[in-house]
Amino acid sequence: MTTSDRIVRAATVLVALVLLGISLPRSQTQTTYGSIVGNVRDSSGAAMPNVAVTVTNEANGEQFKQLTNPVGAYAFTTLFPGVYKIHAQMTGFESIDIQNIH
Repeated sequence: MTTSDRIVRAATVLVALVLLGISLPRSQTQTTYGSIVGNVRDSSGAAMPNVAVTVTNEANGEQFKQLTNPVGAYAFTTLFPGVYKIHAQMTGFESIDIQNIH
């Protein structure tokens, strides 16, 4: 097999692989989960670690709890669709409630 035959063969295989990749159906995945993520900061804008954050499903009362991380962030990532409320509290600070989160 000559060098030019090898180049033609390689180009043919490459074109076939590209065409195959284009023609394959794309996966249409969906998820039934949603997320609520945020950051807790004080009035000066400083991050607040170790704040107790509770997310509650308003329809069934199911609660999810966690503490904010060292940069004041929280993330609830496997929530079923619904209406939620957030309650955040820390000793020495006024608590906050946010309702009607969709």
